[in-house]
Amino acid sequence: MSDTPHLLYVGLVDADTATPDASVAVTPVTTAADALSELADRDYAAVICEQELPGDETGLDVLAAIREQYDALPIVLCTAEPDGEVAARATQLAVTEYVPRSDVDLATRVGDILTGTDTRADSPADPIERKHELRTNNAALRKLAQLATEDGLTETETVERVLEIGCQRLGVSLGFLNRIADGTHEIAVMVGDHPRFEPGATTPVEDTYCDRVIETGEMYEVADATDVAGGPPIAQKTGMSCYIGSELSVNGTTYGTLCFADSDPRPEPFSDSEQAFLELLTEWMNRELERRRREDELERYENIIEAVDDGVYALDSEGYFEFVNQAMTDLTGYSESELLGAYTGFIKNDAVVERAESIVQEMIFGDRDDEESFELEIQQASGNSFPAQDHMTLLYDDDERFAGTAGVIRDITEQKRRDEALSGLLDTTRSLMQAKTPQEVAETVIEATESDLGFDHSLVRLYDEEADTLRPVAASDKVPERPVYDADEGFPGDAFQRDEPLIVDEFKRIDNYDSDVLTAVMYLPMGDHGVVSIGARQGHEFTESDVSVGKILASNAAAAFDRVERERSLLRYESVFENVRDMMYVLDDEGRFQLVTEPLAEWLGYERATLLGQHPRVVLDQDTIDEFACRIGD
Repeated sequence: MSDTPHLLYVGLVDADTATPDASVAVTPVTTAADALSELADRDYAAVICEQELPGDETGLDVLAAIREQYDALPIVLCTAEPDGEVAARATQLAVTEYVPRSDVDLATRVGDILTGTDTRADSPADPIERKHELRTNNAALRKLAQLATEDGLTETETVERVLEIGCQRLGVSLGFLNRIADGTHEIAVMVGDHPRFEPGATTPVEDTYCDRVIETGEMYEVADATDVAGGPPIAQKTGMSCYIGSELSVNGTTYGTLCFADSDPRPEPFSDSEQAFLELLTEWMNRELERRRREDELERYENIIEAVDDGVYALDSEGYFEFVNQAMTDLTGYSESELLGAYTGFIKNDAVVERAESIVQEMIFGDRDDEESFELEIQQASGNSFPAQDHMTLLYDDDERFAGTAGVIRDITEQKRRDEALSGLLDTTRSLMQAKTPQEVAETVIEATESDLGFDHSLVRLYDEEADTLRPVAASDKVPERPVYDADEGFPGDAFQRDEPLIVDEFKRIDNYDSDVLTAVMYLPMGDHGVVSIGARQGHEFTESDVSVGKILASNAAAAFDRVERERSLLRYESVFENVRDMMYVLDDEGRFQLVTEPLAEWLGYERATLLGQHPRVVLDQDTIDEFACRIGD
């Protein structure tokens, strides 16, 4: 039987690099199942496992699987760089040793495990002391692993727990998480008591040991400040005699430092094991800060998404809902649980789904922009549907592969109503401009409130200047007979006097008559001509679109009333002009005959129709015309 020790290696890294010398036999595998199969067939001295494995498993998964059956087998877990979370979890799973390759020579450590020795420079010579240090490290890492599983702690509470674990492991009384920005050192969180230190205290960073950490980007430690010539002023002022600190970074940007200190000096420098522990603790804290910042950012986005009135969704690459906000459930009438996991065709008909998929394909292949907007019908749980606009964008995973779509669904029912109302107003405007009398204008307005705005309770009151009243002249069929109001009476008078729209939606009596039908009335002044009152029934309350279109209608009506008044005035003048027997004429802006009396036409020897539109030169010589122009100029 061979005395050659056998190592089981789990990973893709060259197995030879993990052995202390050629006398060790190595069997490589890549999965937990293969590792367990090998352990069942042969006795192995130890297992070396990489955290990064080729499949879906991690080294922690392999460690857990082996520990279920082999509780005493030495297992070494490796990462390329120090990773506090991995180290803490591995300790929870009873790893024999965690080895970051960047800091520790793996082959040497494996050799130490096989021989039961410790060749590290700072390793205690006494085996009992070595075991004590190992137990201390493992105990601290177990606490860190336990902390990672606790929910409900605030960021400050979590940091305080980390600092307490660090102080206990490193044998010091003070722990700090410091924020460093713009040359200022601020204590963000602190554990331990010191008369000169407290959270929120600031110091120029150059007056602190942390300055050395930030300058070099490396861990800095001082066992006895009295041995450091020209130490930072803060050490001299406070009597802080030992220090060890490491840089904290969040998403690659310097955040501050994680450091530990004490008023008493240490008899020995911080050991490699203690420094390695602080490196792991710093890495764990980096991850925790990054996680919290990311959660804060996601929470802000979530609050924004939930606050918007539009529906927000995300679909996977197959078109199944992965996310919907509250507005999306409100719009569709389906609950979040009903939508999540459902196919997009759940709220769209086949034609809409086919069209959307076609647009997505064009976006993927570059025939469209990465963002696209299109209109569609959304099917509701009630069986109804509504017009919507979908503003859609593509989603990609970390490998730049298509991962689905995200979009914003906006209900455009009101927009459609407004567009239709505005289109109807074009015809209404033509009718208003063709009206011959104020009564025709008023009746056209009543028709428009129903055909263009969709309201069947409306009334037009015109202003009677002589009586200073607002007199009803036209109304919808459903409006009962209404009284004459003084020009400043009631809601119509209020809107007329202010020349501003007025919407009343809290009243028991409208215009002095009972109504169990109307829930709101909109009063729209038509210039100085009067007021149009429009009533809304239950379930058809006024929208911004209704108010906007109503204002346009009232404005067009005012213009129509102005035109009718002008034409009536012109007709009166024309009637007077026609009955004048004097020789008179009127010229337009271009100096041509606009009006000519019959006596003048007869005297000139022309038909009236012939003269209209002609220049006076047809009947006058140039000298007379020049004299006339001169007199007009004067």
